[in-house]
Amino acid sequence: MNPLQIVDIAELTPGQFAAGVIPIYREAFEAPWEMPIAALEGFAHKRGRDSLLGRCLALVEADTVVGLALSGYLAAANLLHLKYLVVAPDRRGRGYGPLLLRASAAAGETIARLVGHVGCCGVLLEVETPESPPATADRSLRRRRIAFYERHSALRTGIPVPRPP
Repeated sequence: MNPLQIVDIAELTPGQFAAGVIPIYREAFEAPWEMPIAALEGFAHKRGRDSLLGRCLALVEADTVVGLALSGYLAAANLLHLKYLVVAPDRRGRGYGPLLLRASAAAGETIARLVGHVGCCGVLLEVETPESPPATADRSLRRRRIAFYERHSALRTGIPVPRPP
């Protein structure tokens, strides 16, 4: 592999998945209300290169997974739903997050064209508000996530998460 590549998670070796994807996901998102670790591999493999369901991307640096972006495509709305984007803690602040964000948006464009649209209407993402439960949440990390997305043109909708049906 080249020093820095974005690949489909489905293309990773079992060792890269176990040593990279799982620990990065666990550090950032493991919680009772998030996708369970046991479902992560199946979710990623159903969203490989030719899938119309979404994309699951890994940022790989010299054979080491250093970031993830997991998304689903919302066909009825023609939106890419970016479910999770994370860079390993020791790699944050190096521009890797924007690489994953751009790659995810490009994947949404590709899927939209494959299903017959001119392009994707946008990327939907949900970020928990700093003050939402649980009480043990890292509020500063939540504020940093929001600031990251806003720096990359995200707009706040004011719709609470979890959102009403």
